[in-house]
Amino acid sequence: MAKEIPETAPRGGEGGRLGLLVGLALLVWVSGSLQRSLWGDEFHSMHHVLTEDLGAFLASVRDDNHPPLSFFLERLSVGAFGLSDLALRLPSMAVGVLVLLLLARFGERHGGRLGSAGPAAARLAPWFVVGSSYCFVILTEARMYPLLLLASLGLLAALLAQLQREDGASSAGRWWLTLWIAVGLHAHYYFVHELAVAGLCVVAALALRLVPPRRVVPLIVPGVIGIALWVPWALYGFRTQLTHDLPPGGAEGTLATLVQSLAHFFFWNATLGGEVLVRGVAWPGSVLAGIALAVGAWRLARAWRADPSGRLTQLLVVGFGLGLPLWAWLVSQLFGRSTFGWRYVVGAAPPVFLLAALGVVGSARAARVLGVLLLASMTVVTGVNLVSGGREDHRRLVAFVLDNAREGDVVVVKPPWDPIPLRQETSWRYYLDRSELAPGTHVPPDVGYDELPEARRYARVWVWFRDPYYQWVRRNLAERFDREETWEMGPGMVLHLFSKSGTPR
Repeated sequence: MAKEIPETAPRGGEGGRLGLLVGLALLVWVSGSLQRSLWGDEFHSMHHVLTEDLGAFLASVRDDNHPPLSFFLERLSVGAFGLSDLALRLPSMAVGVLVLLLLARFGERHGGRLGSAGPAAARLAPWFVVGSSYCFVILTEARMYPLLLLASLGLLAALLAQLQREDGASSAGRWWLTLWIAVGLHAHYYFVHELAVAGLCVVAALALRLVPPRRVVPLIVPGVIGIALWVPWALYGFRTQLTHDLPPGGAEGTLATLVQSLAHFFFWNATLGGEVLVRGVAWPGSVLAGIALAVGAWRLARAWRADPSGRLTQLLVVGFGLGLPLWAWLVSQLFGRSTFGWRYVVGAAPPVFLLAALGVVGSARAARVLGVLLLASMTVVTGVNLVSGGREDHRRLVAFVLDNAREGDVVVVKPPWDPIPLRQETSWRYYLDRSELAPGTHVPPDVGYDELPEARRYARVWVWFRDPYYQWVRRNLAERFDREETWEMGPGMVLHLFSKSGTPR
């Protein structure tokens, strides 16, 4: 059995640096939440949040294809602070703070097992979280992916803490496994992949004799209880969700997207800055990230050969970081409903950041320059995300329509949840209610997609599309109107104005 390595001791001023990191993160995340518009999936979340009571809430989520935990936390936040962009997103940012704290603690405990550069890399990794535009987007949206990220990191930390504990030490910490498994399964069904990867890593550790069976056996009961805590929802909600034929989330299933998933941990939504940002910053930055990961993997391989005592940590970090995307991608090739999406593998981000940090720390000048350039390019893309309205700028869209609408106009709106088309939850109504209308502003009426015959009676029709599923609406209106104008409201949404030739612009 490999010798035990003591936890990395916190250095002087570490608490101050962590406080600075968390303060900076909150400043960036809150600023971004106030600046960026809600987007389509967040209005989907709002639909569940606004149900009248807990019974209606659970029934509403059961009709969805997600577990209930993230929606429930958003419901609590809105109940406490009122309905607003920030209130919807507060739970995600709070989870983001927990991610930073847990990752910092993980580095203190296990950084020394990642080789001579491990402690420095462990201190740097949380800064990658704050600098990453991927994490910026994930942690400032009213969605379930922050919880998936937290539960995945918690699972990794809990496994290592228990598998590496000394003989005779308390095993009470194994009950953290129960918490993280229950949170993960109630956050997103993709957590099943995390459990599968964790199981494969433990089996590999046993096969390589990195851990004795007596360390693994005590983890079985906490794991089973964590799964058992999910069973009530499985019987009430998940069983129904398996039969209602809702399509799975968007899929990016090619081999190229598997490779791109690693780059996207560092750079996300660079298209908000146009081709200059994509080609001039994100693409070169992705090359830098690839070099950092390659160097980090090389250093980890050297540490594996030099010091067997750290191999268990190294195996799990690589398994959770590189193994999770690969596993999820392979499963997506076999089962169409288990799609591969860049958001879904969010749990791999912290281990990937640890690997990249290993590649840019140390005394070598080239490594330090690489790290500065990588973090600088990440910060630029995150900054553009921070000041933009987002990929779907519904707030700007509503303001644009109000500035240009006139008598005879109508707005066609899509409800956030098709089976229950509640008009008051649409992005049009939401931002209209929060607009300061100048005197004389004409507010056009709105109709739903199911009322297109009514819309065709108007002189001009405003409508927008954020995905390809509703092009039948566009075709329907094009049959009646021969003039169509368009405006981009972010890279992911286009506003259309239909009118007839001869109608004043």
